[in-house]
Amino acid sequence: MMYAKSSALALVALTAGSCHGQTTFLPGPESSWSTDFLPMGQGNGIAVSPDGTRLYATASDGTIGAMDPSDGSVEWTYKPTTSSTLLEGNGQASISEDGSYLAYGVTEDLDLPDESCKIVALSLPSGDVKWISPALTGACQGTPHVSSSGQYVFVTHNSAFSTVGHFSVLRDDQDGAVLYETTDANGPFSPPGFYRMPIEGNYNAGRDNNQDILVWGYADEPDATTGQQGSVFAFQLPFNYIGDLDVRPLEVTTLVATTGWRSSAPPLLTAGGQQLFWSVSRSQFRSWVDTRFSSSASGSASFERGIPSFLAPQTTPAVDNDTTPTVVCSGTAGLEFVCMNAADINTGAIWSMTLAGLVLSNPIFSTEGDRVYFAEDRGVIFSVDPLTGDKYFEKSTGAPLDSNLALSNDGAFLYFGDQLGTVVAWKVAEEVIPPTPASVSEPTMAPTVEESMSPSTVNQDTAVPTPLSTTATAPTAPRADEPTASPPTPVTPTDAPPTPTPATSGVTSFVVTSTMLVGAIAALCLL
Repeated sequence: MMYAKSSALALVALTAGSCHGQTTFLPGPESSWSTDFLPMGQGNGIAVSPDGTRLYATASDGTIGAMDPSDGSVEWTYKPTTSSTLLEGNGQASISEDGSYLAYGVTEDLDLPDESCKIVALSLPSGDVKWISPALTGACQGTPHVSSSGQYVFVTHNSAFSTVGHFSVLRDDQDGAVLYETTDANGPFSPPGFYRMPIEGNYNAGRDNNQDILVWGYADEPDATTGQQGSVFAFQLPFNYIGDLDVRPLEVTTLVATTGWRSSAPPLLTAGGQQLFWSVSRSQFRSWVDTRFSSSASGSASFERGIPSFLAPQTTPAVDNDTTPTVVCSGTAGLEFVCMNAADINTGAIWSMTLAGLVLSNPIFSTEGDRVYFAEDRGVIFSVDPLTGDKYFEKSTGAPLDSNLALSNDGAFLYFGDQLGTVVAWKVAEEVIPPTPASVSEPTMAPTVEESMSPSTVNQDTAVPTPLSTTATAPTAPRADEPTASPPTPVTPTDAPPTPTPATSGVTSFVVTSTMLVGAIAALCLL
């Protein structure tokens, strides 16, 4: 039964990415290179430049380094000069779409009363300092995000010993000066999920607005012994925003006023920014598919709880493709890794795998979505079929690992940095380009809009949210009278990886049908 369910998903997955190059996977990973860097912790990771010619690794002490992906040689490193002996970097670098600069966050005097967050922008590929932002109140939360235009950087940060949340927008053209900041004394903010140029903001006040979108909520307390209520927030610049000449106020919108959960990791925005997947309190997941983000989640799933029992999974879910997701996978708050039907996570896990360690780094899919890579914190990396749970490989890295994995742009190399300070590249595949014309136009994720110097009319939600104090002149964002998130239906996960199903006549028929489908799609790619 499970195999039939997986096969149906496979047909959709084959359709989604068949016009791209085919990847030939190696039987197991081959060590390509390793290089000495600095210890990398949870939230750190490696960002690959848009042209694939540089790797940018962040370390837990606030250092960032540029590496040559061909041999791992370190081209330069940078660490902000500060009088503080307590400097932390807990996120990754965000690279502008044109590859001209990156931004990452560092926290000074972490966990002290005067802790502050600074965003550092470096020119690429040189690594020269472009600007360092003014000190923002509190500690940086995760990775800051460079806007699609490169003009702005977005970041959440928390103060008062992580009890007060802040969201800030910085200006690149004014050396990181604060364009807008909002403060919420009701709770700390989680790191935001981010999507560049969505089809539109998938909530009432976001209709027809294809500006970059960020979504976040209240952050959970890792040692919480009771449930915590939360909220869901969003931010977009106004449609056709023109900076200083634009008189429209900037504002955060409260999407859902009250939820029964909080989160540790950013949510995943996908499918043109129209779908949302989130790991939340009590080892649960929420999804918004075919519903607006300003409504209660359309899907929920529950798995074995972690310790303490209200802990949320520490990872952002991953999907097999960004256009039409069919499978969503993540670590849980316990000792499990699960994959679910992206269209309806209410059905629970397609399969689950019981592990010997926690998954603290974000999983990542191969370029064609047919393999998912994830790591246990004890330093073991897995490559797994997302539809069946069958393992392609399980290999020890030799050191604890909780920073995020990365793939080369062609999917041939897997990169990671461990807690002992080593950055490693494994070759996992060969890229094979099919004999099809190279000039196949890719569809855009955002609709074409006419430029206008006047603001467009945006449908506003009807109820008024709890006010947020701001340092910019911005009225409180209106929102819909949102329902409280309903409690999830418990789902009982399996305790062990599935046993592969022997080939049958039905499976053979499916393979032939898939081959015919791939051939038909290949013919369409030639049109």
